[in-house]
Amino acid sequence: MMSTRGTRLSPDHVNALNMIDMCFSEKNKKERAILRAWRKLLDQYLKYPKLEDFDDDNRYMIALQAATGKAEDYFIDLLSEMSSVLGYEFETIHLRNGCYVPMGHAEVEQEQRLLRKALIELAAGRLPLSMNVTSLPEQKSKIVPFEKSPEVEKAEEG
Repeated sequence: MMSTRGTRLSPDHVNALNMIDMCFSEKNKKERAILRAWRKLLDQYLKYPKLEDFDDDNRYMIALQAATGKAEDYFIDLLSEMSSVLGYEFETIHLRNGCYVPMGHAEVEQEQRLLRKALIELAAGRLPLSMNVTSLPEQKSKIVPFEKSPEVEKAEEG
């Protein structure tokens, strides 16, 4: 989890979180603190605000920032408990800021998130697709006059 703490949406990070219950036991007194910290974090994740519950994007963003800040604190508590039980002594500041994530990775992740969101909105018809047509292809096909079948000509004569 230390290696993925800078990329919290990555599948590896989510898998690491979901393995906590398999790696630590309530039977071990020291490990109980880890499980309590994990359940606290999980509970916070499950309470995250949902956009559809808000009629104002600004209020949603404020609620999301508050929930994210609380989850960040709970996550650092979890890492602290884990490092203590596993015999490591990390300062809180190191747990919070001591990982390297290249700016390019963050940008790519943000761009992918924005693209997915825009595509969903476009496909759902909630986002218009503007177009600027600069030219149309020339029509090269000749119009072939309609030819009457022999049966139609006979019917018209008679």
